[in-house]
Amino acid sequence: PDKGWANACAHTADLLKFLMRSPVLEADDLKRVMDTVAEKVVIPTEYIFHHDEDDRLAQVIMTALNSSMLTTYELDDWLNHFRDWKRSHTQHNVYDASYHGTFQNIKNFLRSLYIHMQLIDSIPVEAADFEPELLTVVGEYSL
Repeated sequence: PDKGWANACAHTADLLKFLMRSPVLEADDLKRVMDTVAEKVVIPTEYIFHHDEDDRLAQVIMTALNSSMLTTYELDDWLNHFRDWKRSHTQHNVYDASYHGTFQNIKNFLRSLYIHMQLIDSIPVEAADFEPELLTVVGEYSL
């Protein structure tokens, strides 16, 4: 009570967003952080993000997109984390809380990322080329 509320996922995302702005980072560093974010989002869980974790993780990715260091190919390849998860996991007739939680987190994260892309005035060409692919994957997770 005397130290305040701690949300490991959201606060780590905030830290990563600022670390991603460092001028000493290179494209490989950005890709590593992006892969880590994707791996966090696809971890099987019953916990559905409900304290803006999806938005805060999306801001980490937006920082990488705005860096202009990544190619359209690298960005599209990063989406495979989510394409692959969708292909390898299917909903069965029995409710599975872990499947549902993970699916919701992925869907909400991808939607947040897409919305963040819509909210900025200008994005690098690579990110603009990445946007239709992102929307396709968002559609795979939508009804």
